[in-house]
Amino acid sequence: MAGAWEFPSGNALEGEDIIEELQREIEEEIGLDIIDLKPKVFSISQYNTPKKDYLKCSVQINYLIKLKSKPDIKLSEEHTDYRWVKKDDNLLDEFLKEILSNL
Repeated sequence: MAGAWEFPSGNALEGEDIIEELQREIEEEIGLDIIDLKPKVFSISQYNTPKKDYLKCSVQINYLIKLKSKPDIKLSEEHTDYRWVKKDDNLLDEFLKEILSNL
């Protein structure tokens, strides 16, 4: 999603449970090693993405995690920047604003 703002995200690996996947993606994308992860689901979205030979159906589950202090973010090579924003910030597109409106 070049040029777009997004949440740390990804796909579960075979045999990986949701907590393992969340920990792995957070560590891979923003460099945080979160051991005591107690996520709270705050929204679920379903959307379709046309591919060359098929329609990919995705379910996005968004979690809220609580941190004890402001973390030291280390972005992966997939990303070029990050920002702490309010849920109605103009940098966010309508899709992200809709997700964050549930907070």
